[in-house]
Amino acid sequence: MDTAFSNANRQAAIFVLAFVASARYAATKPMASTLQDNFVGRTRSLPANGLAEAAQALVRALEGAGDQRSEYWQHRVQPYLKSIWPKSRAAVTPDISESFARLAVAAQFSFPDALDTLRHWLQAIEHPDFIVHLINETRLSDQFPKSVLEFLNIVIGDATQWPPTHLADCLRTIRDVDPNLADDGQFIRLADYLRRWTPDAI
Repeated sequence: MDTAFSNANRQAAIFVLAFVASARYAATKPMASTLQDNFVGRTRSLPANGLAEAAQALVRALEGAGDQRSEYWQHRVQPYLKSIWPKSRAAVTPDISESFARLAVAAQFSFPDALDTLRHWLQAIEHPDFIVHLINETRLSDQFPKSVLEFLNIVIGDATQWPPTHLADCLRTIRDVDPNLADDGQFIRLADYLRRWTPDAI
C-alpha cells in the first residue's frame, strides 16, 4: 500500500510538471478544452497526499526557475492554480498550506500577486520558522512591507509554540520601510505575540 501511494504521488508530481511545461504555450494560445478538462479531472481526483505532492512539485519548479521566477509564476504556475487546482476548502491541508506559503515566497517579485492568488489556501503553519527565514533572506519585507505583514499574520498563529527566529527582523524592516504599518492591527498582534517570548524584541 505504501508503495502504491508513493507511486501515485510521483505520478501526481509528474502530471503537475507536465501542465506547467505546457502552460507557457497556453498563455499565447488557448488550451484545448478537452485537454484542460483532462487536467482538471485528474488533479481533482487526487487524494490529499497526492495533492500535497503536487503542491511540492510546484514549489520545486518555481524555485528552480532562477531569475525567471516572476515570468514562470505568471505564465505557468498561476494559470494552473486558477484553472485546475481544486477550490474546495476540503483540499486545504497543513502540508498543502505550508507548500503554498513557500510557493508565495518563491514568486519573489510577484509576491503580492502570489499572495492574492494563494490566500484561499493559506493558514497558520505549525512550524513557520523556515518560511520566515526565507522572507528575511529574500528581503521581501523591504519591497512589499504591507503584503509581507499580511502574509506573516496568516501563517503565524497565536498558538505557534515558538516565534520564528527572524520574525523580529521582518517586523523591524516593515516598520522602517512603512512606519504607518506599525499601527496596523496585524503588526500589533505579531509584535505582542513576539513580546510574550522576548519583551524587548521590538
